[in-house]
Amino acid sequence: MIKVKRDIRFIILFCLVCISSYMNAQDDSTKIADRPKIELIARPLKDSILLRWAPNNSLLWEETNKSGYIIERVTLMREGKLLSAPEHKIITSSPMLPVPLAQWEKAVKSNKYAAIAGQALYGKTFDVNNKSLNLYSVITKVRERDSRFSFALFAADQSPQVAKLMGIWYTDKDVRNSEKYLYRVYVANSKTKVDTGNVYTGTAEFQTLPIPLDLKAEFGNRKVNLTWNNRYFKNIYNSYILERSGDGGKTYQSVSNEPLVNLIPGNKPDPELFYKSDSIPENGKKYYYRVRGLNAFGETSDPSDVISGAGHPDISFTPYITDHVSVDNKNVRIKWEFPSDKNSEIAGFKLSRSSNPKNNFTYIDSKINVEAREYTDKKPILTGYYIISAFNRFGEENRSLPVLVQLIDSVPPDAPTHMKGSIDSTGKVTITWKPNTEDDMYGYRVFRANYASEEYSQVTTTPTRDTFFIDHITINTLTRRVFYKLMAIDQKQNHSEFSNALELKRPDKIPPVQAVFTNSISSTDGVHLEWINSTSVDVKNHSLYRSIPGSGQWKLIAVFTVADSVTRYTDISADSVNYCSYTLIAKDFDNNESQPSNPVKGKKIDLGIRVGIDKVFTDINREKGTAQLAWKKPQGNIYRYFIYRAKGENELTLYKSIPGTNEIFTDTDMKVNTRYRYSVKVVFEDGSQSGFSKVTRLDF
Repeated sequence: MIKVKRDIRFIILFCLVCISSYMNAQDDSTKIADRPKIELIARPLKDSILLRWAPNNSLLWEETNKSGYIIERVTLMREGKLLSAPEHKIITSSPMLPVPLAQWEKAVKSNKYAAIAGQALYGKTFDVNNKSLNLYSVITKVRERDSRFSFALFAADQSPQVAKLMGIWYTDKDVRNSEKYLYRVYVANSKTKVDTGNVYTGTAEFQTLPIPLDLKAEFGNRKVNLTWNNRYFKNIYNSYILERSGDGGKTYQSVSNEPLVNLIPGNKPDPELFYKSDSIPENGKKYYYRVRGLNAFGETSDPSDVISGAGHPDISFTPYITDHVSVDNKNVRIKWEFPSDKNSEIAGFKLSRSSNPKNNFTYIDSKINVEAREYTDKKPILTGYYIISAFNRFGEENRSLPVLVQLIDSVPPDAPTHMKGSIDSTGKVTITWKPNTEDDMYGYRVFRANYASEEYSQVTTTPTRDTFFIDHITINTLTRRVFYKLMAIDQKQNHSEFSNALELKRPDKIPPVQAVFTNSISSTDGVHLEWINSTSVDVKNHSLYRSIPGSGQWKLIAVFTVADSVTRYTDISADSVNYCSYTLIAKDFDNNESQPSNPVKGKKIDLGIRVGIDKVFTDINREKGTAQLAWKKPQGNIYRYFIYRAKGENELTLYKSIPGTNEIFTDTDMKVNTRYRYSVKVVFEDGSQSGFSKVTRLDF
């Protein structure tokens, strides 16, 4: 067992304080089932590559202390090109192990951390034999193996010499700037499956260490709290050196004997900031601070940017309010006490107010003179809590306890205005209104009625603080309207007058009453229909539908609005072969449709008379002794034209019959000085006929 000398015992206490943070990063192998592995990092320099590694749990540490480590280097790139056949080389002639106990004795005399690591490796019990430091009670709280493991690795992180003595450091000097290597560290002759540590690097990747960032300081009474960014460089630095200058930044000294390890309350393994407090010799003097980072390879970064400041005395007295009254119910007077001999400690007073004693305080005046002991609030609220604060030029503030001042309020708020609302198909009512502007508003009550003239009943169990309200009403009712009113209430329970009534129409789900047919007459003009309209008061229109037998479909043929008051209709387009069915459907303003009325039937009576030739045109050729008749072909498939002629005052008789393809007829049997009359009748292919055309006269 290595005897711990008195001059390095203080380092044990320092380690004990720091080790709580360090141990948070170590997994207890008996509790966590992570696979054992070797963690490996590298630091490329211009002429060499430094390697550091460590097992990830105490069981593996015990094993590797006996079996040692093998380092393999694989050359993957040369002159910027990947090698087709990577070059493998074992660069350790034998497994790397901790050096024998005898070689630790010399290191212990010059290295404070060597004693800790040597004791952890070779001590029979891990005890520094000094109960006055209360070490025994701390160490016994954790298992000895885990304590040895954690202390040893912490010491190695703080000292490259210790890492080399523990056999977890290697410097590869046989390197080329044009090559890049994959380093592999694994356990020699391991009895368990252990993940190999890997890192890929080369000397061309050398970079100077970055300086710590975001150094900030808060100066107080002979002390300063400093922070800097720890997250950016958590994988580079394991500790820091904080330096202070009291001679204007000319010379700096470290504020601690040992490098700083972050100490954060609670279990936060990756704090964003590094925290450090420092006591300063005197207030009013400007001190300068900077910080350097230390990595696991014993390198120290250049210093960070400098931050400076001076300590200052605290505000030694807190003001308290002695009087708080309103003499006219319009203004509030606040009085407070603060020792005049303490005025030099402060820059003035701030008066803040809130309607809540616990939060939401806002400043009424943030620059009250240091000599003042009284203030009048000329725009008070009805119920206000006041706090007086003394502040100094460094941003510190001492606040009094809040006091309550209440004004007498008998003036009710204005009635709510700008009400709007809607009702959906489920009966959900949404009402909104413009918020009142009174400072002491408490809420609103909502009232409802089915008729404008009846008494309104309240639908809110407690006043609502919102400017909207959701209600639910019955839709399936004959009462088509619903009415709402609002009442505003202030914090003194003064009630406003009722608002104007908001009238809303219920969505209509009740269909109209059916229309009833009273007559159906078939005629040559079409089908004449008569009916009685739906008796429902909210009917918008009636739709007339027709169905042809066998079609299975109803066709809309006419729509009649209620305003037209139509109760009869003639369907001139009715079928003349089959009887058609007719029905009516009434629709209200909410598009509810009635059941179809009982259908009636009818057809257009066809007498076989079709539209024929309206007029016959004539042209006389006296030289040839002929007369030509011409006409416009009527609609339909024409079988023949029958031409009727009469001489003088005789009756028309059938004169000629010509094919339906002809639309001109030439009469060659003409006598001079004779009057002729002509008329043409059409015979269609379906056997129907037209009437006679108008009689055409000519004198030959």
